Amino acid sequence: MAQLIKDQKEVTFQVGERVQFSMSNNDDNYSPSRRIVYGTVKKMNKVSVRILGVDGNEYVATVKEVKKYIDPFA
Repeated sequence: MAQLIKDQKEVTFQVGERVQFSMSNNDDNYSPSRRIVYGTVKKMNKVSVRILGVDGNEYVATVKEVKKYIDPFA
């Protein structure tokens, strides 16, 4: 049986770049939901990214979770 091999691209972000990621709203198993958080990159290393959210909070996420922000109105 054949398998699809995805090319592992190294993702890098620059400090100050706008990004987005998702996190859970409720941490219970009864009503799991996710929300998208927007912000700018504050610090970047090979494994994790520190993000300053638009709400003023600071978040830490893995590089695989973070996506580049795409403006829907552009």
